[in-house]
Amino acid sequence: MKVLTKVHRFFIINKKMSFFNSKVASVCFILFQLFAFPTASEAMAGEFEFLSGPNLQLVSRQSVHVTWAVNGSATSWVEYGPDRDHNQIARRSEHGLFDANRPVQKAVIDGLKPGTDYFYRTVSVEIKEYGPYQIEYGDTLYSDTYRFSTAPEETEPFSFLAFNDVHNRPEFIGDVFAREENVDFAAYLGDIMGHIDGRQDIIDYILEPSSRHFAAEVPFFYVRGNHEARGAGARKLIDYIATPDGSFYYTFEYGSVFFIVLDTGEDKPDTNQYYFGLADFDAYRAKQGEWLQKVVESEAFQQAGFRVVLSHWPILLRDVVARDDIHRHGRENTQQHFARPLHDNGVDLQLAGHTHRHEVIVPEEGVSRIYTVVGGGHTGQPGSTYTRVNYREGSLHVLLKSTDGELIEEILIH
Repeated sequence: MKVLTKVHRFFIINKKMSFFNSKVASVCFILFQLFAFPTASEAMAGEFEFLSGPNLQLVSRQSVHVTWAVNGSATSWVEYGPDRDHNQIARRSEHGLFDANRPVQKAVIDGLKPGTDYFYRTVSVEIKEYGPYQIEYGDTLYSDTYRFSTAPEETEPFSFLAFNDVHNRPEFIGDVFAREENVDFAAYLGDIMGHIDGRQDIIDYILEPSSRHFAAEVPFFYVRGNHEARGAGARKLIDYIATPDGSFYYTFEYGSVFFIVLDTGEDKPDTNQYYFGLADFDAYRAKQGEWLQKVVESEAFQQAGFRVVLSHWPILLRDVVARDDIHRHGRENTQQHFARPLHDNGVDLQLAGHTHRHEVIVPEEGVSRIYTVVGGGHTGQPGSTYTRVNYREGSLHVLLKSTDGELIEEILIH
């Protein structure tokens, strides 16, 4: 990454001035944001730095979300365009204020064309002092320039990879992406982290390795697992994950495929001693089930070429198999609220994990009406896997592979 640490001389000279009293200062600040970028010759070492590169998330035909982290207070934006000049700016604001002092840097690039390549880089400006009438800026950071593609039109082919139950062991993902070609996005199917103590866990096990291995140019979609509902930082995870409405359950479309992302929650009863009275997943799943029923009745779902469900654990019609009654509760409760809307309405494929045992389930009466691929455990366990899905008009080709690339099983859905 390039680190450019001295901002434009005019801005440095005037960085002590009042932004409350001076209209001239306001104009200068705006000009700084748009045009005053330091040159390489002005760069010098500094303490302000990126904690992760950019992560592309929630890509669509018209937009993509970008998320990254720095080690201090900052205001940030993305520069982008159809070529490396990237002379357009995407900057996030809320309630009339541009983002500043946020724990994570975000921007949404929209107004894009389907199936089109774009170039971008992230920019973060250090805020050394943030007073009510005076702001002092410090160093400026630029990322490298990266390229991404928006989602294609309906008939275009695409491919994606799915990972589950990584449990803080993300390094194999780089090997997978080096081996698998022409991947358009990734799906994280939950328990990518073992638990979340705080912000640094999310950076160390999601943002930093994802950006380094693939996500600076290949976007991902996120499914929350039960382990990611654990720890003091669990409630902050949504701040780092891009979803359409700030919820862990949502839908998106890619090509002619309609995706449903479900949040299956915790696996034990809400009254379990290890939740210490802070779990409310039964009510959460009931509400989500009502939402799911409306989704499967929607025109977008009904008219899609294929319908794919992404969830942490598989949602089947058969009795739940679990190692004891405590771990059975969540899956049975999920089955109660989610199974019929999915199995009665023509879902074609379900990708899941959780069990740490890979399995391919074909439609069978009383078991499942949906082709279901369950990934194995993490790389520290036998049977660790990932899944590749190739969409071509009229078919879904699903390949379950070991983490060293060996094909375990495949299915073709027409």
